[in-house]
This record gives sequence, structure tokens and C-alpha cells, in this order.
Amino acid sequence: MGASTVLLCGVVLIHLFASQTDAQRPRSPWKTLSGDAPRVISRGGFSGLFPDSSLDAYNFALQTSVADAILWCDVQLTKDGAGICFPDLNMSNASTIEVVYPKGQKTYPVNGVPTQGWFTVDFSLKDLNKVYLIRGILSRSDRFDGNGYTISTVQTVNTELKPRGLWLNVQHDAFYAQNNLSMSNFLISASKNVSIDYISSPEVNFFTKIAGRFGHNGPVFVFRFLEKETFEPTTNRSYGSILSNLTFVKTFASGILVPKSYVLPLDDKQYLLPSTSLVQDAHKAGLEVFVSGFANDVDIAHDYSYDPVSEYLSFVDNGNFSVDGVLSDFPISASASVECFSHLRRNATKQVDFLVISKNGGSGDYPGCTDLAYDKAIRDGADVIDCPVQMSRDGKPFCSHSIDLSNITNIAQTSFAQRSTHVPEISSNDGIYTFSLTWSEIQSLIPAISNPYRVYNMFRNPNEKKSGKLILLSEFLKLAKHSTSLSGVLISVENVMYLRQKQGLNMVKAVLDTLTETAYSTRITTTKVMIQSTDSSVLVEFRNQSKYETVYKVEKTISDISDSAIEEIKEFASAVVITKVSVFPTFYGFVTGQTNVVERLQKSQLPVYVELFQNEFVSQPYDFFSDATVEINSYVTGAGVNGTITEFPFTAARYRRNKCLGSKETLPYMAPVQPGGLLEVVSPASLPPAEAPNPVFTDADVPVSGSVAGVVMFLVLLSLFLCYLWKRETRQRQQNLKSLIPLKHYSYAQVKRITKSFAEVVGRGGFGIVYRGTLPDGRMVAVKVLKDSKGNGEDFTNEVASMSQTSHHNIVSLLGFCSERSKRAIIYEFLGNGSLDKFIAGNTLDWTALYQIALGVARGLEYLHHGCKTRIVHFDIKPQNVLLDENFCPKVSDFGLAKLCEKKESALSLLDTRGTVGYIAPEMISRVYGSVSHKSDVYSYGMLVLEMIGARNKEKAHQDSTSNASSIYFPEWIYRDIELGKSRRLIEDEISNEEHELAKNMALVGLWCIQSSPLDRPPMNRVVEMMEGSLDAFEVPPRPVLQIPIAPLQEPSTLSRDISVYTEE
Repeated sequence: MGASTVLLCGVVLIHLFASQTDAQRPRSPWKTLSGDAPRVISRGGFSGLFPDSSLDAYNFALQTSVADAILWCDVQLTKDGAGICFPDLNMSNASTIEVVYPKGQKTYPVNGVPTQGWFTVDFSLKDLNKVYLIRGILSRSDRFDGNGYTISTVQTVNTELKPRGLWLNVQHDAFYAQNNLSMSNFLISASKNVSIDYISSPEVNFFTKIAGRFGHNGPVFVFRFLEKETFEPTTNRSYGSILSNLTFVKTFASGILVPKSYVLPLDDKQYLLPSTSLVQDAHKAGLEVFVSGFANDVDIAHDYSYDPVSEYLSFVDNGNFSVDGVLSDFPISASASVECFSHLRRNATKQVDFLVISKNGGSGDYPGCTDLAYDKAIRDGADVIDCPVQMSRDGKPFCSHSIDLSNITNIAQTSFAQRSTHVPEISSNDGIYTFSLTWSEIQSLIPAISNPYRVYNMFRNPNEKKSGKLILLSEFLKLAKHSTSLSGVLISVENVMYLRQKQGLNMVKAVLDTLTETAYSTRITTTKVMIQSTDSSVLVEFRNQSKYETVYKVEKTISDISDSAIEEIKEFASAVVITKVSVFPTFYGFVTGQTNVVERLQKSQLPVYVELFQNEFVSQPYDFFSDATVEINSYVTGAGVNGTITEFPFTAARYRRNKCLGSKETLPYMAPVQPGGLLEVVSPASLPPAEAPNPVFTDADVPVSGSVAGVVMFLVLLSLFLCYLWKRETRQRQQNLKSLIPLKHYSYAQVKRITKSFAEVVGRGGFGIVYRGTLPDGRMVAVKVLKDSKGNGEDFTNEVASMSQTSHHNIVSLLGFCSERSKRAIIYEFLGNGSLDKFIAGNTLDWTALYQIALGVARGLEYLHHGCKTRIVHFDIKPQNVLLDENFCPKVSDFGLAKLCEKKESALSLLDTRGTVGYIAPEMISRVYGSVSHKSDVYSYGMLVLEMIGARNKEKAHQDSTSNASSIYFPEWIYRDIELGKSRRLIEDEISNEEHELAKNMALVGLWCIQSSPLDRPPMNRVVEMMEGSLDAFEVPPRPVLQIPIAPLQEPSTLSRDISVYTEE
């Protein structure tokens, strides 16, 4: 067993690693063929986390699954006849074989199709000892790839792990037979020492070979169905045709393995269609039915609301049938579904007590704060439904999760769009605010469902994306009162002082009056009322005028909370809301530990509610295995929170009823994760840099409570201390930055020595001046000294944090930094040829050089977007930010506007529009083009490429234009001439055919990249393919349209505009 496997066994990722218990199977009758519970089959082990077929993956599957879980091994044969567990015939996808044997690629016919790759038949088992297993699905973590997982034989898996069940899948018997290797002989020989429980294959002829050769107590034979249109190689019949004759299948197999769609098909919108009769028909024929394709981190039917447990239950416990087993990459979820959540009644006894609080109602399934969202939350079992109160111009309080209507409705597409205004007290962006419209005007708007992970092409319930209507607070309260299942309501109030002082709207009075009008102020109703705010003065005001429970929301992420802060909070609040990360801090997608914030608050009799829980797997750290139920379990059972605030109340409400929480012993698939445990198994070389600790919440963070007048006085006094607080926070931020970034830190005095007191200026930009410098070891460096600090230094932090995580041929290498009070500097490699803009303007590079530069920049951006664990979006691609070394190799630089985009983060909700006008994407400015994402960089790249082309012929274009040169929109010129077949005229006369092809290729790629809609732009990995391909490989894109001003702005070139949009998916 490898060192990493030993390490894994020693790490308590789940509290029950130490013991495996035989759980009592549910007594409820199963509608399987045998009447027993469905089997859990782990494909390649726990392959959703660890490299497929690694010993750690297999071991982890056994430790986190039901006791009789079956290990699945895709058997491949080496050229010396050894049987290994590897997920594919071609080894290039999930191993390091390309690196170890770069010349080992060959082409073989596989089912009649010539296939190129690295095949097991060309390597002996000894050869493969040098090859390591790595992730095979790029969307999964690569942090375990460096652990040196060796390829295991079938015998090794059996000997090392001793599984209770072993399933061998033979996918390509015919291929091995063509190469003079016998899979059947291997299996017969292996069965003498290995207990094989199941053998599957999609080839009928294979079962003919092995029929009768295993004896009476041999393995169960399972025929594997591929897609219905695919032809089975030996019968030359489609699998769909074979499916219609299950009696034939029964002659050589005891079971069938089918894709999910064979049982529960989907329509073209990813919604479930009525189930087929396959399971019942197969059972009638005496065949067990196993289903493949279960993985928590792939798209599933919208009907399941991104909840993998719901999907499993639809196959094993739907009231009509139950499949006999599920093949899963995440066996912990399959195990919990079968053992804990099957046969649960909606009125089953709660096994654990905590509040399920909705976030904007059931906003994971309907537009938030609409009547349908609230109905959904109540039906799904929420204890408390919430109403974030906003005020209309005519003083009507209503429920809306944003004061800016452009975030949540189609208002940008209506005549009300002209009411956009800038309110710095609320946002740095312009907005169309609720207090600018009357309630009747607001009622005319169409609400929009929230899609926080649109950048991952994950959309919520598209069929209902514009359903429902916004409702008044009074309607909300009446709805809650008439519900027999709700225990309370949570009314959130923000921006109270601004609305009162600047708009003449008294939100506190409006809320209290509405509560009185709906009889909540009397003892008649038992529904509890909670008032939530981030403003203590508002909570004080409610306490002074009512007896409703008050809840203080801590917006910032904290690592601890002081006793004095807790005492302050207790003066005006009876409960606290904190973020998830304030309980389990995360970094690079992994939980790093657990704070004591919950424990400290609860010791002071303050219940703790945690937000925000979402079902999409990208919202969760890897530690929770892409399963919202695992995450909820860890917060409730592990951290002991008093309530969860969720956009998907059903998942949390169902969790409370699961049978396993009532077990005397904690079962491994229902144990909270050990915080930070998974990081201990990460390859040391892949560990993320040390993270700066989150701040401690102190009494300085809590406004002094008292009367409203007292609060106003406090705010006046507080201004006297702003300078002190700013200095204190600056010192803390500098200390945090040093621990965050694993690079050499230079003092300001050292920076002065390196630059010889800033003697030689080599460049200027929007954020500072670049000087030439020399390190003590003689290396030439560039030193960017930022302008004296303003704000919180976000630009500096972004640049250093972004560049410190990169290592690529086309990205400038960061060597160190300085952060000393207001003095900040970045030290990076010196590139003698300077920036690209001077070469573009001077027309000194030929087309081959320009093409190589454009390709290099594309590769650099591809790395930032797709090659880093945490995607980096640059937001300011332009010629001035592309530096050239002595060989004219381009390197992307200046990360001052970059944004790190962790998977748990939504689609780049920016406070400011970022970038340089002329290169900035339209969605960064306008409300109608789409969401800001990595595709914004693609647009800037396209403009960069077109600038490289157009700048060579500005004079020629100008001569053709009827306007002055400053108004020429070069994409339009380039497109027009390509469309007319005159690309040589605008690109350049008197160049060779080869250069013309390069230039035209660049032009077409650039035009594709600047499409108005981000959805129409190719991602950077596709851009690289297009740049490297031929002109015949892609079509001429649609005509570009001038979307934004192209005249330069004074630096810094950032715009403060609202980027929220209402779009059609």
C-alpha cells in the first residue's frame, strides 16, 4: 500500500474511519428483484474525489459507504497479459503516460474506428510501474495528482483492500482479442485467487466465451447497454434493438447495466419525462437492473434542484419500482440515499432540531420573493420564511431581495430604465431603485430567477425563470399566518436611515404598522416574528417599539469574536446570522479548519443561523463531496448551528428526517467531515499558499446601541476615530498580505536600493510607475511602485495574489513585493522589449511575429482561465499590458484589476466595472448583454488582436473613410473587407499567401471574440485551437456592432456602472 494510502487511513476525514459497522437494512419492502436494498457500486472507488482506480479512491469508498459496497474495476490488459484497473482503453486521459512515454502514441481500430492514443497493449506491467494515476475529468480537483498513485492490478486491489464485493467491467474484449490477448483466460485465472462478484461487458460474444467456465457459484453476469443508437459489435444490432428482446439477454446474463436515461429519460430542456417500464419488464424477465452515470458534480435533471440525493431516490424509492443497484462516482451519497433517506414519509419524526430558514423563499426553484417561491418554501418544509423589505415610492413595503430592481426584474428592458440613478449610500453602481417606482409600477415588472452560477452554464429551473409575482409585506404575512407548518417569519430591513432621511420613507414604521394590521402584534397568532438587520440602530428602534425578536447579521467573514463584541450584540439582538466561511474557513476549494464563533455565541445564549446554503456543487468545498446534504450535516451535527438559511429548503428539511441520525452509532456516510482533514491528503506540492486569517470580530465592529438619537450621536463621534481605525486596519491588512502570499517580501528601503533611488523609469500606468532595478544577485528586474495607497489597496492585493499563483511561459513571473504602510511595490522579471503597444504603433513586426504574439497571449489567458485551480480573470487585456522579452515572446502582465474566481463564487459580482475603454466588454457597461465572466477577457483579447491588425493600416482605412480617424471602428472595416473578399486590401498589400492566411486567421478569431453576447464568444481554450487551426475550420462570424465608446479615458480607466442584468438564458 502506497504512502499516500497510509496517510489517508490515518486522517479522519469522516469521524467513523476507525470503525465500519453493519447497518440494519431498512425494514420497508424494496421493489428490487431480490427484495433487498439496492447495491452501491463505487466506480473506480471514490472517483469523484481521488484519481479513478487509485488505492486511495478504493479505500475511501469502502470507508464512507455501506458495509457491502461493491468496488468497480474497469479491467484492461497489458501486453504481458496482466489485468489492471484503469478507467479507459486509452491511457492518455487519466495518467501520466504521455509524459513518461512521449513516443508511445499509436493508432488502433477500436470497434472499427481508428483511434489514436496510448494503449495498454503496448506496455508491460513493469513499464506501467513508472506511470501514475491522475484525475480524468478536468472539472475535478487536481490537488491529489501529485501523490504518486500507481496503477494496480486486479489482484492488488483484492489483496490490499479485501472488498466484500468486486465488480469487473470488460469494455473491449474484442479489441484485446485482435491483439492476441484473452480477457476470458485472464478472468478464469484470476478467479482462482480473487473473489469476483460481478462481471459486465457491452459485448455479447464475450459472454459466449466465458459461459460455464466459472462453475456453479461463479460471478453474476451483467450485460452493459451503451447508448441506444450505438451498435453492439458482435450482433451488429443497436443496443436499442437488443433492449426490446430482454428474453434474449436472459440467455447469457442475469442482469443489465443501463444509462440513467433508459429508466428516466429527459427532454431537450433537461426535465424528466415519464419513466419507462424497463425496470418492471426486466424484473419480469428475471433480470436485475443496475444503473450507471451517477455523479454529484455533473448536470442532472432540473426536477432534482441540483440535489443528488433526490436523484438517487427517484431510482431506488419512487413508489413504483426500485433499481437493483447504482454505479456512482460518489458512493457516500448513494449510501446515504439508500440507508438514510429511503422510505421516509413527509411527516416522519425529526431526528435533529434546527431551524430551516428560507432565503427569498424557495429561490432555488422560482424567482426570489415571489408568491411561487414562498409557496414552494412552505411546501418543502421551511420553518421560517423570509421577507427582505423594500419600499416603493408611494410608501408600500414589499418583499424583494434587492433594492435595485435591475438585479431581479426585466426593468432594464422597460421605459423605467431611464430612472436609473446613482446613490453612493447604497451602491457604487447606478441602479433603478424601488423607491423610484410606485407599487403599481413595480407590479408591472416581470421577476427573474437568480442564476448565481451561470458562468458554469448551471441554470435554475428555466421553465419557471419568469414565473410568479412580487408581493406586499402584508400579503407575505397573511400567507405565513395561514400556513399550519411555519413557526415564524424573518423580516430583513436595510438602508433604513437613507430611506428616512433622503427619501422620506419610514421603513420601521411601515413594517410595524403592517404587523399590527395583520394582527401579528396581538397574542392571537403563534407565528414568531424575527426582525433582521446589519444595522444595530435599526434593531434598537424595533426593540424600543415592539417585543419582536431581533437578529443581528454579521456581514463580514470572521475567524473569532471577542467577549466585548458578544456583550454589545446582546444589548440589541437575541440571535446572530453569520456566513458559512465564518464557521468553516475555506481556501482554494478546501476547508482549512473550524472556528469557535458558533460555540462562543451559543455560550452567551445567542442562537446562530448560518447562510447561505445552495445545492449547486460549485458552491461547496471539495470536503463536502459535491453533496448539499453532506454540507448541511457538517454544519448541523459537526458545528452545531441552530439554523440554516437556504435557497433550497427541501434539502435541509428532508435532512432532519433521515433515519441514520437516530442510529446509536454514527454511520460513516452520515458523519460530519473533519475540518481540514482533506487538505492533509493533498499532494504537498499542490498545497495552496498559506491563507491570511479572517479578522476577529470585536466591539469596534459593533455600533453602540441605544436610542436612535444616541446612534446618530455615536456616528458623529465615530468619524473622529476613522483615521485611527483606518491605520489599525491597514497594519492588519499588511500582516495578512505577507502571510497570504508565499513570496519574498522587500522593505521599502530595499526597493529604493534595487532601483537606485528610482533612477530609471521604464513605464507608466494607471496604478503607478515602473522602474528598472537590479537584485543583489545581478538579475535585472522591473519594479512597479504603486501610487500612494488609496482605499483598501484592492488593486495591489489583486495583482500580487493573482500573479503569485501563476507559472506559465506567457505570464510575467512575480519575484517579490513590498507592503510597508502606504508604500507598495511589485517586483517582477524584466522584459527588455517593453510593451506590445509601441511595436503595434511602429509597424516594426512582420505578420509571423504578430501571429506568434497573439497566439502566446491566447495561451497565457487560456492558462489563467482554465489551467489554474482558481480561475483568474484579468479584466484589463490591452497592448500596454502585454510585455515582450528579447525573443518577442509575449507575457501577460498588470493584474491590478484581476479577480480570483473560486468555484463557490458566483459569476463575478463586481462593485465596479473594470477595464480600459476600447477593450472593455459590453457586459461590463451595459445591462443587456449578459453576465460578467471570463468571457469578458475574451472580448478584450479580440479587440487586442484586431488592433494589431488594424493599426498597420490606419492611414489606408482613414483614406477610405468619410469621417476622421479617431472615429474609425476597425472591427467594422476588417469585417466589411473580409465579407467583400478584399481582406488583402485592409490587412496589408504585398504580403505572401502564407502571411495573408495568418492575418486573416487572426482577423476571424478576433471577430468571433468580440461578439456582443458572452455566450457567443469562444472560451480561451477554443480560441487557442482556432488560432492554431486552418481557415476552413470555422465560419465567418456575425457582423460586429459598435457597442461602447472607443475614445480613451483619463487613467485610471475604470467606470463605476451597474453590471446587473436581466437576460434570457
